[in-house]
Amino acid sequence: MTQPHSQPSLPPLDLPPLPDEAVAALMDFLHDIVFQFEGRYFGQLQRYYADHTPEDRDPPNLSDAAVDFDDPLPF
Repeated sequence: MTQPHSQPSLPPLDLPPLPDEAVAALMDFLHDIVFQFEGRYFGQLQRYYADHTPEDRDPPNLSDAAVDFDDPLPF
């Protein structure tokens, strides 16, 4: 397993003005790349994030006993 490292931050991009149609086409293209990337590497991404999730996170308490309503109605 590789050791985690800090992600390099991208400097702000100086993007040129584009026509609306070009912006929409570019966004569709980028979404398609991300969709295909996630589809191909989904298992690896899940494994990586599961391995790098802090163990001490408290799971959400979903029981009714945890709800503290200040409501006089019994239902």
